[in-house]
Amino acid sequence: MAKTFVCLSGKRYPDASQKTTQIAANAFYGNTTVEMVFIQGKMKKLAKKSLAFSRIKDVTLPDSLQEIEEGAFMYCSKLADVEIRKV
Repeated sequence: MAKTFVCLSGKRYPDASQKTTQIAANAFYGNTTVEMVFIQGKMKKLAKKSLAFSRIKDVTLPDSLQEIEEGAFMYCSKLADVEIRKV
């Protein structure tokens, strides 16, 4: 079953000790269940290989994004759409 990962950055989560400002290196590396990633808020960085080798098809990012590190989308063969939205 396909899943969507939603991150509303700048908000605190029960299992997070600090505010989210990036998608960590290898966060979705090789993930085969998430097909959509929707990030909203003050996200600043997609770290190295953060979405690499995943089956993600659609990614929505905020215009606060400042950096996309090397290989962030490496071998995302299903990726069809990347949208950057004004926050």
